[in-house]
Amino acid sequence: MHEHDQSTFGTHSPWMNVPMPLGSHDLPSTSETDVCIVGAGIAGLTTAYLLASAGERVVVLENGRVLAKGTPQEVMDAPAHETLAQLAGFENFFTGVVTGRRPDLGVMQCRLNGTTTELEIPLADIEVGAPVRVAIRAGDILLANQEPRGLSARNVLPGTLVFTVQEGPTVVARIDAGIFFTVHLTPGAMETLHLRPQCPVWLVVKTHSCRLVAL
Repeated sequence: MHEHDQSTFGTHSPWMNVPMPLGSHDLPSTSETDVCIVGAGIAGLTTAYLLASAGERVVVLENGRVLAKGTPQEVMDAPAHETLAQLAGFENFFTGVVTGRRPDLGVMQCRLNGTTTELEIPLADIEVGAPVRVAIRAGDILLANQEPRGLSARNVLPGTLVFTVQEGPTVVARIDAGIFFTVHLTPGAMETLHLRPQCPVWLVVKTHSCRLVAL
């Protein structure tokens, strides 16, 4: 009788010869989660959003990379992927380039593509000249009808009100600040500020309201 190679028969699975995709990637071996979702398409990210909304800790993997991980608050407040950010209620997305870094202050500056508009954003491991994608919730942007002074917020951008539309209890405003921003405010704020199309306005955005998402 011929002796057969155990690697092709018996209890040796052919899958043991396939390289493990996570072996050299960024999922720590000690990670704890309630649900691990493989695939960051719309179905996977929607599932992650619904599970996180229900209080489950989730990890989302795509090609061996962790695209979302953590508690519901971490996943919803700082989504790492644009699709997940959209599901979490972020309306403004901008692509820019890093123009400066201040590690001592924990911030960096970026210029939005095709404009002279600059934003101060949280510091990340990104070099000057590298592209970034920034997400901002419409409800995290304050609107003023005169130039604000003496604020702790670092981003104060002049612009022009293009139009407003009321959607239920929310007024959605479109602002041209060198690039278009969407801002949410109440009907009462709209009335108090006497906002009309083409009137000058100022946008106020805190540094940590600017979230970095994957390009």
